[in-house]
Amino acid sequence: AAALKGSALFEVAMYKGLYVNGNTEELPGASLCGCIEQMPVVTEAACTEVTATTSVTVAHLPNSYDFIASLEISDINYEDCGDLKTHYTSLHQSGFVTNSQKYEFDQRIVGEGGCPAAIHSFLATKGYEYPLPQEPAPAPVSEPELGSFPFEYRVNVAAKYGKATQSSVCHSGNAVRAIDGDKSNLWNDGSVSHTCWQRDPWWMVDFSDSPGPVDQVLIYNRMDWGQDKIKNVRVEVLDTDGSVKAWQIVTHVADQEAYTFDFGGVFGSAVRLSKPNTDDQIHFAEVEVYGARGYDSAAPTASPTVDFPHGAIMETWFNIGGKTIQDLKASEGYFGLPPDDTTFLETLNTPTNRADYFGARVCSYIVPPEDGYYHLYISSDDNGEVWFNPAGEDKDGVELVASVGWAPNNSFERYPSQKSMSYYLTAHTKYYLEAFYKEEGGHDYLQIAWAYGSMTGPQLIPASNTWLPESCSPRPADLITDDNRAFVDYYLDISNSNINYLKNAAHFPNSPNSTQELVRLEIPINQMDDYGARLRALVVAPATGEYTFYISSDDQSELYLRTSNDTTSFDYVNDSPIASVPGWTNPRQWNRYTSQKSVAVTLTEEQNFYVEAIMKEGGGGDNLAVGWTYGAMESVEIIGGVDLSKP
Repeated sequence: AAALKGSALFEVAMYKGLYVNGNTEELPGASLCGCIEQMPVVTEAACTEVTATTSVTVAHLPNSYDFIASLEISDINYEDCGDLKTHYTSLHQSGFVTNSQKYEFDQRIVGEGGCPAAIHSFLATKGYEYPLPQEPAPAPVSEPELGSFPFEYRVNVAAKYGKATQSSVCHSGNAVRAIDGDKSNLWNDGSVSHTCWQRDPWWMVDFSDSPGPVDQVLIYNRMDWGQDKIKNVRVEVLDTDGSVKAWQIVTHVADQEAYTFDFGGVFGSAVRLSKPNTDDQIHFAEVEVYGARGYDSAAPTASPTVDFPHGAIMETWFNIGGKTIQDLKASEGYFGLPPDDTTFLETLNTPTNRADYFGARVCSYIVPPEDGYYHLYISSDDNGEVWFNPAGEDKDGVELVASVGWAPNNSFERYPSQKSMSYYLTAHTKYYLEAFYKEEGGHDYLQIAWAYGSMTGPQLIPASNTWLPESCSPRPADLITDDNRAFVDYYLDISNSNINYLKNAAHFPNSPNSTQELVRLEIPINQMDDYGARLRALVVAPATGEYTFYISSDDQSELYLRTSNDTTSFDYVNDSPIASVPGWTNPRQWNRYTSQKSVAVTLTEEQNFYVEAIMKEGGGGDNLAVGWTYGAMESVEIIGGVDLSKP
């Protein structure tokens, strides 16, 4: 009876449930073969039900111990549920069918006019051709203007809405490189993402701000090294809860630059590329995710609604002492090395208690929701600064607008310096913002808030009012050229710590024992004993205004300045230094002696001027640095980078 029931179920379901109900075309054998090869398993909860009514007659054979039985089928009831797709969907929602099985079902079981294309695709895999009926070509349409009436179109949602992250970052190969629109597959072109060697590496683009159908995923491979790293990469479409809706595996083909994966419009809010249960690294030149999306509806006279990726970039440098922002900016890491870690934040509110002895930079665009006057606020542990361009999105136009030495979490009005002046900002416009914080020990965090309109106090800037930039503003190391250098001359075998012993040495200043180039006015600390040094450079004033210069050293030192580009040596007997150290200081200690600070010097933007600093070391520790303050700067910065020029 079980065999009969199963056989009947298969015959009736395949014939009536598919053919009679119009879910297949009359192509003998093709649809049946397709189902045998590709149909997902539908078990005891099958949609179609068949009930067989049977009667059994048993008779005893005379003069024996044997019996004979006969089986008669008197009735077969067939109950067709009528909608295999709806039933299979309910099985999936109840947990009887996996995501991958449901995906295969949606790919293979067709109806509603989709059968010709399905049959064509199936026969093509077997080497046969089944011509598709010709349909009139659709009239061409143009992409509407923002703010027009609703219109669905195919878009790369990874680039338009996506926020990219990955399991780790090595060699500055940030995840965002794979959605930057640059398909260059060569590492040196700076557009390839790169994880570290690790367990279970992954890369992901999240477009949960605009979830919807995912039609295709295109992966552009790196070609100059490690092409085979793409082998067996798992390509997953994720639902809003992070569950896997569908997945495919990359089959590596030598010298193939791009790989295309069709997902047939499966709903998704993210795409993840991974190598689970593997120790490896992965890298991608570009990842594109295509799906249908629509513009928001708006009356032609209304302000346009613009979709954009939200969030901020956070760059971190570890193992940096001190707690001031200058400690970060003057560090070798920030000045000349890539970040130790780069990650993406949803808001301008960092995670807390990340580590000790680090500094970080957070950058984003903020997008005001309405026209009006805005104040910006900062809270951080330890020191923090906010730099902002009230004129717009130009990264070069930032100015220091708020700062704090330390404030409790979510406390934005503890000190007056935490609040910026008032800026009139235009709605739906990008304004570039950059913030720094330096952690020494204990708790750590950074928070940026604003207040505008009818607000009674500062509130954290919402994620919806941030616009994720492609990168932060260039650091000094990103801008300097070979000409942006200072010289340091070393004079050896001179005893005593008194500066006059250097001035009276026979080989000073014209015959140093050695000369080196520097990218800032600071020499390495604790190099040797019994020597003298002379720092010299042309400096370019970055803005018009009053400048104050500082010197720190161990042992004695003097700082000289000439407000012209004349680079001849100073007369160290008759010329007066503008600042000096009469004893010694710790590295970058600017306030031990009042003589370390110059009087104000007025300079104009792009004015070239010449500086020299001389130092004499006797024994023990040694250091020498020259810094300045100008404009709204509240802490001393070491002079360097693009502000230097070879003398």
